Amino acid sequence: MSVLDTSRSRTILSALRRLSVLDIKDNSVIEENNVNLKMLILGADRNEGTTNEGTLEILRDFLIAFVKERTRTKMITIDLVGPNLQVGENRMKRMVDIEGVCVKISRTPELYHEIDFSRHSSGRISYDVVFCFNAGVWGYKDSDWLETFRALPENVAIVVTAYSLEECEMDEDRIREYCTNEAIEFLWEAEESEGNFGKVREGEFNGGHENFAWLCFRRLDDSKQN
Repeated sequence: MSVLDTSRSRTILSALRRLSVLDIKDNSVIEENNVNLKMLILGADRNEGTTNEGTLEILRDFLIAFVKERTRTKMITIDLVGPNLQVGENRMKRMVDIEGVCVKISRTPELYHEIDFSRHSSGRISYDVVFCFNAGVWGYKDSDWLETFRALPENVAIVVTAYSLEECEMDEDRIREYCTNEAIEFLWEAEESEGNFGKVREGEFNGGHENFAWLCFRRLDDSKQN
């Protein structure tokens, strides 16, 4: 049995800390919607789990730590989207087993920008953070990631990871090319992750580690433009 790769859990938790998503005091007066966490994982595939139970296991370390650090959270929404995502009987399920917090996982086997949100009762969700694990943005045709980035809500932090610093820098270059006519802000540029890397990459492109490097950016709305 292969050892579970926990680099996604560690990457998510480090990003939320760095983005100050965890900075909510228990004695503060704050709306419920701002206490709960809504997270989107793009380009999801078997590495994020082939079932909801598998996804929960892969992200368990993050979920446990998050609940301990942000004790007022009552619901964590994790939406997985990607054309290679396995769904089966697991399109939607609610699970309550992390210190009484409800974890809701949804699985949508499509490209994000091709989703017909009119078919969804909740419509387009405003997420706290978006993750693109080992996305290889540099290696895909422009239309795929560009259209997805454009379809995402403005001002949401988008964390992109890579197998190496070189590939992450290539991702950054491609994102800047994609967004030449877009107002964007890099919250941090390509760099090695904070010790979050996981197993060695295998297959056609050998070398590098899961989530070895990362960057974070967001598209700005008109009110944020200079």
